Amino acid sequence: MELNKILLFAVTIVGVLATPDERRLIAVEQETYIYQGHKYTFHRERVTWEEAAQICSDEGGYLAVLEDMAETEFIAEAMAGGLCFFHPYQNIWIGGRYVDGNWMWIPTGLEIPSKIGSDGYPPWSINVRRANLCLAISRLFITRPVLSDLNCDRRRNFVCEHGCAQLKDSDRQSWNPPLCSETFSEIGDECSLVCKDGYELTGSATVSCTADGWNGTGGLNKIPICKTPEEVGEDFVNKINSTLNGIAANMLFLLDESVSVSPQQFEMEKYFVKSVAQAFPLSVNRTAGLITFSHVADVDIPLTQTDTCVFVDSVGNVVYTEGGTSILVALNLAIDEIEKNAVHNTTLVFLVTDGISTTDPAPAADTLKANGDIVFTIGIADYQRDQLEPLATVASDGTPNFFGVSSFEVFLRIAQYLNTTYIDENHINCD
Repeated sequence: MELNKILLFAVTIVGVLATPDERRLIAVEQETYIYQGHKYTFHRERVTWEEAAQICSDEGGYLAVLEDMAETEFIAEAMAGGLCFFHPYQNIWIGGRYVDGNWMWIPTGLEIPSKIGSDGYPPWSINVRRANLCLAISRLFITRPVLSDLNCDRRRNFVCEHGCAQLKDSDRQSWNPPLCSETFSEIGDECSLVCKDGYELTGSATVSCTADGWNGTGGLNKIPICKTPEEVGEDFVNKINSTLNGIAANMLFLLDESVSVSPQQFEMEKYFVKSVAQAFPLSVNRTAGLITFSHVADVDIPLTQTDTCVFVDSVGNVVYTEGGTSILVALNLAIDEIEKNAVHNTTLVFLVTDGISTTDPAPAADTLKANGDIVFTIGIADYQRDQLEPLATVASDGTPNFFGVSSFEVFLRIAQYLNTTYIDENHINCD
């Protein structure tokens, strides 16, 4: 070939590769790219298809799903090193697998067309039908993509996609809008979980799609689910156990007795306190106290009680009053009571309310948390989630110590679960 033809050929290649289009790669970090609102991370380790799928899942993503030719070409370009030929990949696992006679995208459950369309998608290299086949993408002539089948036990590099995986409806729950559970979502989409009768929401009420996956008040890729009251009670116990973790601590309960709480419902709140105290028995290493509040707050039981049954009896004798709702007043009194009477360095503060505070309680909650105390917030019935959830301390798993239940009847079931499950276990009998 003549020299001028060789030079022309080289310039043509560079020109084609450098031309901006809708597939232009946006590198956000080494070997990670953004395309159409999804993030793709390439992995150097060589693993089986199953291992690759698990690693992607552990990262909050899934093996990449290539929905059209543009996305397929984008992956091939990224495999070439972002058009700069740095650390190129030749052959990697993606999210397809041969199942019951058809090629399927496993993360979405959608069938992959068996015939190549007019646009070249999917760019099959072969069409083989035998067991234990998984899908890989190779690149020919720098960035030309080819899909090929490999035994799933072969070891290859792989690419994880971090968009927003399809959410799941069940006999307990459904997603709104319905499209959230019918397909993958794009960045900016919001989805809300609706629990069916008999189940309670745990986690964010709404999640938003980001390039890193679903995000909500419960944390990144912490997908909310609906649980039975008993399961919520178990989560509550686990939260307390992980917080205490063998340390000496105080427990201070703040009970709402405003006019929106009936005398019968106030008795349910007291029953809850007694159940928690007996599930986590008091001793010299665990003291307890009680504050009641409406528009004013009172220390009904100082934060010095070390005898479980004495504390339980004292809770039973607390008298109901009524008034407005000021969580700020309750938290400020909690700060004062902890300063005066706390025996140990850490206090678990349990705020129980069904109402909306007429004053902003956030500064007082921030003070408690800054002092090293742990705030749990429990909303019942007509509580305001946007107010209560931020008051709670964020646990080590990244989720807030917030629990919301739909009614006092559900709240009572949780207390009864604690009572029957853990009091017998601790051999506590204060009757």
